[in-house]
Amino acid sequence: MFSLDPMRERKQFDAFLPRSPSPIVFVLVVTCYDYALTALFAAIVRLFHFPPRHLSFWETHGDPTAHVIEGLVFAPLIETCILVAIIELLRRLRVPTSVLVFLAGGLVALPHSYTWDWGPYAFVVLPGFIIQAAAYLYWREVSRKGGFAVVASIHALANLLPALYTIAYATRKV
Repeated sequence: MFSLDPMRERKQFDAFLPRSPSPIVFVLVVTCYDYALTALFAAIVRLFHFPPRHLSFWETHGDPTAHVIEGLVFAPLIETCILVAIIELLRRLRVPTSVLVFLAGGLVALPHSYTWDWGPYAFVVLPGFIIQAAAYLYWREVSRKGGFAVVASIHALANLLPALYTIAYATRKV
């Protein structure tokens, strides 16, 4: 049976987390999990022979600086707000924690396929949002603001590689 005891929820994640209580170490370790699972899900997409992701709007139109700022600042803040709102709503509805994490992650990942106009993209980013949902629940018991900051930091750090690709693409065209 699922428990709504916050300390029990925290202990469920302990085996996968760094021993340090530092949020910075937590963000770095969990972002590595995010990268690893995202790469695995992207490989699964390639395994099923979906067409490759075309160059995004960010890489082919407009000011790359604005796109990088959007990916590193605005997307993490806005999507974290949406994720936290979904989590808090599902908690009020007393949805079990494991269902809550997957449902919230899926609901935030789903629009990415439409935004990027590439069907498998929601599947590729799904593990990152599930990890972020779990991270918020983990840090929420310490501080909701701290939980928000941790999740936004994980998201921004996960967006760092695509931002670097955008910069590389933009500078190659100059």
